[in-house]
Amino acid sequence: MSDKVLIHSRFPKAMLVRIGQRFDVMNAAGKPLTDAFTKEQLAGVRALITAGGTPLGAAAMDTLPKLAAIICYGTGYDGSILRRRLSVASRSATVRRRMHPPLPIWR
Repeated sequence: MSDKVLIHSRFPKAMLVRIGQRFDVMNAAGKPLTDAFTKEQLAGVRALITAGGTPLGAAAMDTLPKLAAIICYGTGYDGSILRRRLSVASRSATVRRRMHPPLPIWR
């Protein structure tokens, strides 16, 4: 297997197994890349899979000279964006109720 895939953030084990059937998987498990692997190991990485909230700086990118694809999964799934949207939606619904009282049933 010549195509190396680097898993930068924590990743479900079931998905690691499936990806590992087709590619050479290197799992950093959320650690900094230079702590988890040597420069020689990182030199052959063709694709990087990361979570949306995991920071990936320029120094880390410089260690991946053959990188051809970055795959980002789960952006906003941690719930923080969802909670904000729900709170905004509930506030706007409250404002709508105050602005437009219900119409009377009789005519």
